[in-house]
Amino acid sequence: MSGIKDMVTELCQSGNVLLVRGSQSPTVYQTLNTQMCLLINFMREAFDRRSAAFMPELLSTLGPAVVLPTIEMRRSGYRPSVTLLSTLLLGALYQNYSGAVVLPLWWAVHLAFSTQHYVPLHSHFAEATFLGYLLGYLIVSVAMAVYQTSATVGMWQLFPVCVFSIQALYLWYQRNNTEDVPDCPYEVLQLIHVTNFCWSAVTHAYTLFQALSSPNPLEALKHSFYPRFSPASLALFPTTAQQFLKWDILFIAGATLVAGISLLRGARSKLLAFGWFILGSTLFGMGAGLSGIWMWREKVLEEDRRASVAKLKEE
Repeated sequence: MSGIKDMVTELCQSGNVLLVRGSQSPTVYQTLNTQMCLLINFMREAFDRRSAAFMPELLSTLGPAVVLPTIEMRRSGYRPSVTLLSTLLLGALYQNYSGAVVLPLWWAVHLAFSTQHYVPLHSHFAEATFLGYLLGYLIVSVAMAVYQTSATVGMWQLFPVCVFSIQALYLWYQRNNTEDVPDCPYEVLQLIHVTNFCWSAVTHAYTLFQALSSPNPLEALKHSFYPRFSPASLALFPTTAQQFLKWDILFIAGATLVAGISLLRGARSKLLAFGWFILGSTLFGMGAGLSGIWMWREKVLEEDRRASVAKLKEE
């Protein structure tokens, strides 16, 4: 990571900067300005139009990792304010360091200390989570993938703040609204996963189309899905950035997969979930493979909730 940072620092210091120091800088502090320059240049290079058709799919693969910590923390009993602030910090650490390190550590700590006694999610919290994911991450990611300007790339670097702000504003708006609130947020939670599933399927189809229509389809497929850090692959900085992001997403998806399988009950369910991930990732992309597992988890939890309600009514 330090070598990549040195490359981007050289870009910022050579005059090829996107955010410059001084009174014209859109950032207030020089440290923040320098950090934004590093992050924006890194992503701009990774999105090199000639060789990064797979980048939109990587963004959709990150989708479940953006939203699931919020859902699972609140479900484990943490207060909404603590949950939102914690996931904001998690997002900031991801953007400034590496999700390949931060997210596996977060899931390890969460799974080690959380209990199986889940707290029901309020519908307003689920709605806030969906809006934060949709407006603060998905749309921002699509804008970056389509336009690839300094503004859209810079906005994507701030997506943890966008998600947090939208969630907090919606919860504040709904703080006194207790009318017509559904008993459970099952449909909203499933909508989150279905949305990411569809996004992943579209970007996966786009990646496959670009690869299969290239002069060398096999090599294009390897370039899209196979991460490597050989000396030949690091000759150009855009390639270095792309390889780093592919490894980063691979570890993030792996951590999310392990967490999802761990939260399912029974060896048969775990094996079926893993089998689905392999099949779903091949057909629809890794984001869809992960979303399918968490859709299954929500279905199981909803069946348990309904069984408990029916049992209470019988008593």
